[in-house]
Amino acid sequence: DDINKVKIWNSGYPKETEKGLVNCDSNSPTIRSVIQNDDADQQNPGSSSRDMGDQGCVLIKGCAVDEHRAFEEKLFTNPNGAKDNNNDFPIRVVLSSFYWYGNGLQGIP
Repeated sequence: DDINKVKIWNSGYPKETEKGLVNCDSNSPTIRSVIQNDDADQQNPGSSSRDMGDQGCVLIKGCAVDEHRAFEEKLFTNPNGAKDNNNDFPIRVVLSSFYWYGNGLQGIP
């Protein structure tokens, strides 16, 4: 049971959730997996980012507010790979980002 206390960021979520589970195995328990939609590198000009395909977007990178909100809601109501929303992926993270118009500063608050 102690091993389940150690959490691992699921780098595959949302596009390839199973590849972010222990041993890249879709049958692995989701109790240790932490999921989030955004990743900090996606908001900086010239940065490389993980490919989320049509499964997510970062608001300041050309995503409509309603589209971004829908991905955030899905994270908490019906995330990819969850069979039991109340018990799978017990830790879900929202990465907040900001942009200060005029000086181009972007980052995580």
